[in-house]
Amino acid sequence: MASGPRYKWYLVALLTCNAALNYGDRTATSAVFPLFRAELHMSDVALAAIGSFFLWSYAIGSPLAAWWPTGSREAAWWCGVWPPGAW
Repeated sequence: MASGPRYKWYLVALLTCNAALNYGDRTATSAVFPLFRAELHMSDVALAAIGSFFLWSYAIGSPLAAWWPTGSREAAWWCGVWPPGAW
Protein backbone atom coordinates (compact mmCIF):
# COMPACT_ATOMS: atom_id res chain seq x y z
CA MET A 1 0.00 0.00 0.00
CA ALA A 2 1.23 3.48 -0.80
CA SER A 3 2.29 5.86 1.91
CA GLY A 4 3.49 9.40 2.25
CA PRO A 5 1.98 12.86 2.44
CA ARG A 6 0.46 12.77 -1.07
CA TYR A 7 -1.35 9.54 -0.33
CA LYS A 8 -2.92 11.01 2.80
CA TRP A 9 -4.30 14.02 0.93
CA TYR A 10 -5.53 11.79 -1.88
CA LEU A 11 -7.41 9.76 0.72
CA VAL A 12 -8.89 12.92 2.29
CA ALA A 13 -10.07 14.10 -1.14
CA LEU A 14 -11.58 10.71 -1.92
CA LEU A 15 -13.43 10.55 1.40
CA THR A 16 -14.67 14.14 0.97
CA CYS A 17 -16.09 13.32 -2.47
CA ASN A 18 -17.67 10.18 -1.06
CA ALA A 19 -19.29 12.12 1.78
CA ALA A 20 -20.62 14.75 -0.65
CA LEU A 21 -22.17 12.09 -2.90
CA ASN A 22 -23.62 10.31 0.13
CA TYR A 23 -25.20 13.52 1.42
CA GLY A 24 -26.59 14.35 -2.01
CA ASP A 25 -28.06 10.89 -2.34
CA ARG A 26 -29.84 11.14 1.00
CA THR A 27 -31.32 14.55 0.25
CA ALA A 28 -32.41 13.70 -3.29
CA THR A 29 -35.70 12.17 -2.18
CA SER A 30 -36.75 15.16 -0.12
CA ALA A 31 -35.88 17.48 -3.02
CA VAL A 32 -38.39 15.76 -5.30
CA PHE A 33 -41.22 15.62 -2.75
CA PRO A 34 -42.86 18.81 -4.11
CA LEU A 35 -42.83 17.27 -7.58
CA PHE A 36 -44.33 14.03 -6.28
CA ARG A 37 -47.04 15.99 -4.51
CA ALA A 38 -47.89 18.13 -7.57
CA GLU A 39 -47.56 15.58 -10.35
CA LEU A 40 -48.73 12.41 -8.62
CA HIS A 41 -51.13 14.05 -6.13
CA MET A 42 -49.54 12.25 -3.18
CA SER A 43 -50.60 12.85 0.39
CA ASP A 44 -48.27 13.58 3.29
CA VAL A 45 -48.60 9.97 4.43
CA ALA A 46 -47.56 8.65 1.00
CA LEU A 47 -44.56 10.99 0.92
CA ALA A 48 -43.58 9.87 4.41
CA ALA A 49 -43.84 6.23 3.29
CA ILE A 50 -41.52 6.90 0.35
CA GLY A 51 -39.00 8.68 2.57
CA SER A 52 -39.18 5.93 5.17
CA PHE A 53 -38.75 3.21 2.56
CA PHE A 54 -35.69 4.93 1.13
CA LEU A 55 -34.04 5.40 4.53
CA TRP A 56 -34.77 1.82 5.66
CA SER A 57 -33.45 0.38 2.40
CA TYR A 58 -30.35 2.53 2.85
CA ALA A 59 -29.92 1.29 6.44
CA ILE A 60 -30.23 -2.34 5.36
CA GLY A 61 -28.13 -1.94 2.23
CA SER A 62 -25.15 -0.22 3.86
CA PRO A 63 -23.93 -3.20 5.90
CA LEU A 64 -24.54 -5.49 2.92
CA ALA A 65 -22.50 -3.17 0.71
CA ALA A 66 -19.67 -3.29 3.24
CA TRP A 67 -19.78 -7.06 3.57
CA TRP A 68 -20.02 -7.94 -0.12
CA PRO A 69 -16.59 -6.75 -1.39
CA THR A 70 -14.67 -7.60 1.79
CA GLY A 71 -16.49 -10.62 3.16
CA SER A 72 -15.83 -9.18 6.60
CA ARG A 73 -18.55 -9.27 9.22
CA GLU A 74 -16.67 -6.64 11.20
CA ALA A 75 -16.76 -4.17 8.29
CA ALA A 76 -20.49 -4.79 7.81
CA TRP A 77 -21.13 -4.30 11.52
CA TRP A 78 -19.21 -1.01 11.66
CA CYS A 79 -20.88 0.25 8.50
CA GLY A 80 -24.28 -0.42 10.02
CA VAL A 81 -23.59 0.82 13.56
CA TRP A 82 -21.09 3.66 13.30
CA PRO A 83 -22.96 6.13 10.99
CA PRO A 84 -26.13 6.27 13.13
CA GLY A 85 -23.97 6.47 16.25
CA ALA A 86 -22.07 9.41 14.79
CA TRP A 87 -25.20 11.54 14.74
